[in-house]
Amino acid sequence: VEAYDLIRHEYPDRERAVVDAWLRERAQAIWSTREDRRYNWQSHRIKMVALIATTIGDDRLWRTAIDASDGFRWQVGDTFDAKGESIDFRRRDALHYHLYTVDPLLL
Repeated sequence: VEAYDLIRHEYPDRERAVVDAWLRERAQAIWSTREDRRYNWQSHRIKMVALIATTIGDDRLWRTAIDASDGFRWQVGDTFDAKGESIDFRRRDALHYHLYTVDPLLL
């Protein structure tokens, strides 16, 4: 997605529309995956959907990633406690899982 973002402007309109549609479908598929939404995988779903939304200029996808009932704002509010510890950190007692929850939300 990042590489496509760099060269997207070079694609002819018709080809750009095909790639954009494919990415939009991928974002919708990623978002519709119904695994537990309180852990690090949700951070990665949010990142990918937001990245695709930004790349193809899709405001609806962007709002989904940010404002949906399980989007960025929810993830930050529900997955981290007042001290900043993630559920993954407490559950697994491993800094790696905590970082795997935090990192995608920073990108």
